[in-house]
Amino acid sequence: MASPNAAYFANDFTLAEIKTLGAMQANSGRPQRYNGLYKIPTLDEVIALAQAEGSKAGRTIGIYPEIKHSTFMAAISFEVTNLQYLNTKDFVVKGDQKGLMVHTWTYRNDASGYGFSDPKAEMQYYMKLGVDGVFTDFPVTGVQAVAGFR
Repeated sequence: MASPNAAYFANDFTLAEIKTLGAMQANSGRPQRYNGLYKIPTLDEVIALAQAEGSKAGRTIGIYPEIKHSTFMAAISFEVTNLQYLNTKDFVVKGDQKGLMVHTWTYRNDASGYGFSDPKAEMQYYMKLGVDGVFTDFPVTGVQAVAGFR
């Protein structure tokens, strides 16, 4: 039997095995009340949900698939050493020139980084650089950051 701290990848399991699992909050400092309540969806299920909810709302709801451990999954990743030494401002300008939207992630109240002690200020810093959107695990803080930025 594997250690409870052993690392596994999704491709170590069959879809049937994954469908028996419930989503869990890995960070013990965050609420645990939803642990096991929601099954892990397939990408097709996420797409169907976004389309159904978009139809209800009368607008397009996008999704952002994220490949975890993309070096391991190199055949399906664009990663170049995690876009090493990326200059955010230059990246935003180049993205704009190519007609691309630039979104940054993941901002967290409990794990702000890169010299910021305030996650709202951190999000606003990147908004001032011109990013088109941000991802956060704390939507109230994200909404406050956007409202304070306008």
